[in-house]
Amino acid sequence: SGTVLAVNGQIVTNVVLSAANAYIEDSTVTTLDGGDVIVEALNTSGLDATILAATSTGDTGVGITLAFNTIGWESQNFLFNTVDALLGDPLVADAFGNEQPAQVQAYIRDSNVDAAGDLTLTAINQAHINATVSNAAESAASALFGASGKSVGGIISSNKVSSAARAFIEYTGTPGTVSADGSMAILAEDRAGIFASSKVVSSSITTNNGGA
Repeated sequence: SGTVLAVNGQIVTNVVLSAANAYIEDSTVTTLDGGDVIVEALNTSGLDATILAATSTGDTGVGITLAFNTIGWESQNFLFNTVDALLGDPLVADAFGNEQPAQVQAYIRDSNVDAAGDLTLTAINQAHINATVSNAAESAASALFGASGKSVGGIISSNKVSSAARAFIEYTGTPGTVSADGSMAILAEDRAGIFASSKVVSSSITTNNGGA
C-alpha cells in the first residue's frame, strides 16, 4: 500500500522587441559619376525556443507546460498570457498586451536627393518564431490488488508575431525633389512567420496480478 504523486510544471516566456530603420531626413544628397543611392533596412529578429518536459511515476503523474513566445508585444505576466491564449484575440489583446510591432522602415523624408545612378529604398522584415513544445506524462502502477494509476498531461502554448515593413518618400512641409538618372525602386516586404510544433503524450498502465 502507499501513495505516490509526481507533479511537473514549467512556465516559459520569451519576448523580443525590435526595430530597424534606415533613412535620409532633412538633408540634401547628391551623387556624381553614376553613383547610386541605396537606403536599406533589414529586421531579422527571431526566437528559437524548445521546451521538453517529462514526468514518470508509479501512481499519479501530472505534467503541465505553459509556453509563450512573442515578437512585437510588450512583456506581460503568465496569468494574462494564459487567459490570452485560451480566449484568443481580439477579446483580450488590448487589455492584456501592448502591441509594439517589430518594424522595419526605409524612407526619404523632407530631403532633396539627386542620384547620378540608381535610387533604391528597401525594407524587409523577417521576424520569426521557431517553437517546439513537448510534454510526456507516464504512470505505471502495480500491486497484488487495488492498484490504481492516473496520468495527466497538458500544454498551453501561444506564439504571436506583430510586424510591419514600410518603404516610402514623403514631405511633411515644403515639397522637394527626388530624382535618379538610372532606375528608381521602392520595395517593402513583410516575411514574418511562425513555425510551431506541440506534442502531448499521456500513458497510464495499471497491473493487479493477485500474487501470480
